[in-house]
Amino acid sequence: MMTNFNNERIKDMNQNLRAVVFARVSTREQSEGYSISGQIHRIEQYCESRNIPIIATYTPAESSTKGARKKFFEMLDFVKKQKAPIAIVCDKVDRLQRSFKEYHFIMDLVENHRMQLHFVTENEVVTKDSDSREFMMYHMNIVMAENYVKCLSDNVKRGMREMPDKGLYGHTAPVGYLNQRTSRHQTTIVIDPVMGPIVRKLFYEYASEIYTLADLTRMAEELGFQTIRGNKVHKQTIISMLKNPFYCGFMRCYNQLYPHNYEKLISKELFDKCQGLLLGRSFHRKRKVDDMYRGMIFCKHCGKMITPDIKHKPNGRTHRYLFCPHCKDTRINENIIDAKIKDDLCRLKKMPLTLLEEALVLIQEEVKEKHKIEIEERRILKSKRTQLENRLDTLLDMRLNNSITQEQYNKKYNDITKQIEATDRKLTRYNEVTKQGLNSLEDLINLVSKIPEIYESSNFDEKRKVLKLLYSNFLLEGKNPLFSIRKPLENILSRGLCHVWSGRRDSNTRHLGPKPSALPG
Repeated sequence: MMTNFNNERIKDMNQNLRAVVFARVSTREQSEGYSISGQIHRIEQYCESRNIPIIATYTPAESSTKGARKKFFEMLDFVKKQKAPIAIVCDKVDRLQRSFKEYHFIMDLVENHRMQLHFVTENEVVTKDSDSREFMMYHMNIVMAENYVKCLSDNVKRGMREMPDKGLYGHTAPVGYLNQRTSRHQTTIVIDPVMGPIVRKLFYEYASEIYTLADLTRMAEELGFQTIRGNKVHKQTIISMLKNPFYCGFMRCYNQLYPHNYEKLISKELFDKCQGLLLGRSFHRKRKVDDMYRGMIFCKHCGKMITPDIKHKPNGRTHRYLFCPHCKDTRINENIIDAKIKDDLCRLKKMPLTLLEEALVLIQEEVKEKHKIEIEERRILKSKRTQLENRLDTLLDMRLNNSITQEQYNKKYNDITKQIEATDRKLTRYNEVTKQGLNSLEDLINLVSKIPEIYESSNFDEKRKVLKLLYSNFLLEGKNPLFSIRKPLENILSRGLCHVWSGRRDSNTRHLGPKPSALPG
């Protein structure tokens, strides 16, 4: 309580005194509530009871610990310009400051510009002539406000540490996901309907081993890929995206990987394949030769990758070769490989349309038959997943009833969670294999009759994609290219050639003899 002497002294000081109201909240969301109005109401009552007219009111929504505090220093500049003594009136000390970083700015005005500090709730006044007790109470209130902020920070950090164990991610979601709030005002992460499919496509295209990182960067820009801040797409951006395990169900927190509870964008197998490609290509030097068959052909003897080579002749002609740097006898002119590919494409073009349609029907039936088996497998897996979730609920009930210890609960919880993750991976793999298998075979058969023209009119990357679709293996044995056409196409080719050779049902093409009725006698 203030002494009578102090009350008399304050009344003397209040002569010609003008008030500047400072009511602050930390965020814009708080400013929409009743905190500001409550502070101003209490301050107005305080000033009215002491006959202090209010000449200005500042109600900033800014943090006292972060940022530049523009409104706060704008208020101090306003006070400096006033000739009459000014009282900055706040509801509490922590509304004015939560640390000592602005202390010297405030005390400079108190000592040199006849400024006073009035705090309504604490019922304290700080002036140039304040005694040691008043300054001590002012300092103690600042210390308590600062300690409150640090306690909040500790609680937030503690909560952030516990979030990964619960499968929750407390940071900004990566590209392809969005941070959202549920109907219960809880935060969650969902797949971005725009960027999610683009990210998934980039993973699949890179796993096809057709595109380099530079090609993938150009593709991302063409597809409309955007970073979280809307910056330009760079190669390092794509590398960081491909290395982020969040897309396959794991989040990296505090230098560890934790499984998260959000929807997966890709499978774990696809992510691991991309990591293998990144690891294999990370030390490759930039190629000087733009080779059509780069990274596709391997030596049959040593298994090493075939290297392109260009020879410039004195007459101005250029010859392109493919050779194995480890096997001296493995060397071939690129024209020979081009001729083999064109020959295979021409064989496909000569196949009758009726045979292609028949093969398409058979392959579709085969895939659909396999699909029936996979439907049954998925049904079993879904049933197993439901049982595992029920076990988790039962386990939680047992822990709440103290039937088991926390250590036993954690051990069983981790075991069941791993089983659920394995089941989810199998379900994802079944869905992707069925869908991609049917679509790829249909596209392959439909393009067979037009594949030579498509190949000739395609650009560099599209040609490589056709070759990956047509062949399963690219091997070089000495000077002989050993390219294996994929089995569905090879089966169609073998049937098609027999069909073209026979020309009719009777495979014997000899000339028929005259009928008996045409013989004499």
